[in-house]
Amino acid sequence: LPGKSPDAGAIVLGAHHDTQAGTTGADDNASGVSALLEICRVLNSTQRDREIRLISFGAEEQLSEGSAYHVCRHIDQIKRDTKFVFNMDSCGSLLGWTSLVCNSSQVFTNYARECFESRGEYLTIETDALPYGDHFPFAAVGIPAFWLLRHNCSSGLFYHHQSNNNISKVSSEIIARLADCVAGLVEGLGSGPFPFPTAIPEEMQAVITRYWNDLFVKEP
Repeated sequence: LPGKSPDAGAIVLGAHHDTQAGTTGADDNASGVSALLEICRVLNSTQRDREIRLISFGAEEQLSEGSAYHVCRHIDQIKRDTKFVFNMDSCGSLLGWTSLVCNSSQVFTNYARECFESRGEYLTIETDALPYGDHFPFAAVGIPAFWLLRHNCSSGLFYHHQSNNNISKVSSEIIARLADCVAGLVEGLGSGPFPFPTAIPEEMQAVITRYWNDLFVKEP
């Protein structure tokens, strides 16, 4: 979605469209792609200074091969103009609670939480470096990164990568509500001076970089 000001930078919204063999992938990750499409529909009716890049990634289940390739191929542009990335993955569980992984400054994290809470959606906030998502390659090059997901058991999802990851486990109403929150977040940051650091805190970045080097960087 084009922005009105070429110098205002860009916001990236993403979700992966692949799933594991043997599962329909209703939550992982048709839920995220559905949210991405709904956000696109909502934002398409308004204008803002910043460009919105909506990306459906492939090969997330192979350690985010698609998003890692995208970041490596477009690294100069991404580091030059991307304000933040917001990834939606497994965000539709009928049961459970919503979490937001935040690799960003504390003030940016607080803003994101408040944006959701102002619309009646309450989150658990996670700030660990989690390399198993399409937000991570962006965080590895220093871009503030968020991952929206829902848990329904202490280990994550009781149907994770299983054949019963089907539409009966997913709530379209929850997906729509969360998509509305993300659209509101983007609208609030779509124009004017960007109010938050476009960098990740140094200590957090060091952990992210270590994971990136250990898991993604291939030896020659």
